[in-house]
Amino acid sequence: MATDKVDKRNEVLGNRDLAALAYQTLVQKYPHQEVDFQGRPPEALIADDGDAHSWGRARQGWMHYDQAAIVTVGDKTLALVLGQRTEGYAAADISFDLKAFPFDPVTQDLREVIGQRPFFQDTLLVGLKARGIMTNDDQLKRDLEPKFGSFVAQKPKLDDHFLNIEGLGPPMMKTSIRYKPEFAQVVADAMSRVLER
Repeated sequence: MATDKVDKRNEVLGNRDLAALAYQTLVQKYPHQEVDFQGRPPEALIADDGDAHSWGRARQGWMHYDQAAIVTVGDKTLALVLGQRTEGYAAADISFDLKAFPFDPVTQDLREVIGQRPFFQDTLLVGLKARGIMTNDDQLKRDLEPKFGSFVAQKPKLDDHFLNIEGLGPPMMKTSIRYKPEFAQVVADAMSRVLER
């Protein structure tokens, strides 16, 4: 079973660790205030396979945001939040979500604002469980895509003897993708350019 931890022997990062290190690097670059959710992380809906006719068979996926900071970028105040998928078959292929959005700490409650941003609204980076990272931001994609291959330390390995549970998707993963630790700085720098635009 693949883990998403830093492998000290080979010094490589899994998806979630890449996101956590890039998040910390990004937060430290700006004046910031860490947010403590006191053991009750806010959550947002990220996937919903149900429909009006499912009669209680709705399949939903949830992201719990356990790391957050309020940062000042130029004249903007933003919330940076990092979450991990914790529930729901509908979102089984997703490992993390890193978002940034305008935030006013005087008039808004961060827990409520996060809950009002479902389905990857304001997302900079999403981790796909074993298959890498993705973004919907064009600038971030342009910045990271040409560099991505040079920072992959280990490509995912497939086990083609087994298909996924539905039998229709790609084979199961033997090992997840792993990154060189230096990639976290590259990702943080690219996200910083997005925040500063």
